[in-house]
Amino acid sequence: AMAADACVVQLRADRGPHKLYIQETLLDPLCARGVLDLDYGEREFGKDADYAQQIMNTDDPVPFTNLPCAKCAVLDITSCRPTELFGHDWPLVYYAGCSGSNGKGKGGGRNNRAVVLGFVEDDKKLGRGVVVQ
Repeated sequence: AMAADACVVQLRADRGPHKLYIQETLLDPLCARGVLDLDYGEREFGKDADYAQQIMNTDDPVPFTNLPCAKCAVLDITSCRPTELFGHDWPLVYYAGCSGSNGKGKGGGRNNRAVVLGFVEDDKKLGRGVVVQ
């Protein structure tokens, strides 16, 4: 996630006055930046993207991956993880299965609310900080 977010920051800086639309998708990102800034990603990830989405689960043992990023629309898929999958792999498997080759796949959670994954059109975007389960 650090590399992806740094790429977004650099793309934004390099384009100058030329507008470049950037969408960032983070799959269960590690949010710690060393030992001195443990909640860096929760505060910063997604801030330079036009639209940022985070797909997360909260039941894996990987530290600093279990809280939503404030600058992202968040899909918490914890409740629908198959028991045979290790928790930290689940967001990648979920995203790959839902987004498909055309990026028009839909995910969702307990509320059966459709959430568009992949490239998200304006009328389907969730707000920053919104968490859907």
